[in-house]
Amino acid sequence: MTRLILPTVLAFILFPFVVEMVIVAGLDRTDQNPFLSGMSDELWSEHNKEIQEDFKVAQAAEPSIDFANFCKKYAEGTATTKAMIKHASTLEPKQFWPEVLGKDSKSAVEIVRREREDLSSVDVIADGSMCTMDYRLDRVRIFVDASEKVVRIPQCG
Repeated sequence: MTRLILPTVLAFILFPFVVEMVIVAGLDRTDQNPFLSGMSDELWSEHNKEIQEDFKVAQAAEPSIDFANFCKKYAEGTATTKAMIKHASTLEPKQFWPEVLGKDSKSAVEIVRREREDLSSVDVIADGSMCTMDYRLDRVRIFVDASEKVVRIPQCG
């Protein structure tokens, strides 16, 4: 055992630049990702397993798909996991609604309004449209496609 540990420690001391930490957006909990920030270890573990299972399915359909790019849709809010939905339900007041992804805009607005009556604005916007960049905690924007289906996780801001 000592023989194995000593060369490993020595290698790390001599070549510390070899070790590199990679953060995968949509998979790792960072403050820059409101959908995962503050998520419990248990939920994060569930989230991680769900993404890995989804990736296997996606990779079977498209072998050239890259894991980091696959995970980006979870960071961007265009995909969700059951763990993300559970996490959103623990926040007070609720800040985002992953459970409405893929639903029609009318249902999404009703759900958001029912859960956050204090919001001054819940807007339905065509995905890709120009909109102001101001950050308002009393507003939720619901981005939809041409068929009025929610294409991004609605969130306060």
